[in-house]
Amino acid sequence: MSARVIDEPLAVAFWFSDGTSYTLSLHHLPCPALVRDLARGLAAMAHPHGDVDARNTAGRDLNPRPLGYESGGRRPRRPSQSM
Repeated sequence: MSARVIDEPLAVAFWFSDGTSYTLSLHHLPCPALVRDLARGLAAMAHPHGDVDARNTAGRDLNPRPLGYESGGRRPRRPSQSM
């Protein structure tokens, strides 16, 4: 097992393929029922079943950004429309 949900206090514990571990604390977030469901999904995304195999990717999706912006803070380019 490479990740598991801890119920009290709510967190996800990860063990990565390089031998390191990380616990992502989630108990401070609002709407505990929703956060618990999301924590289960995040644990399921852990290596070897998914792409989460490092500390920086474990919490990446919990860093909110305004809609329509890429990680660099710029709006995504619109595809050119040729007529």
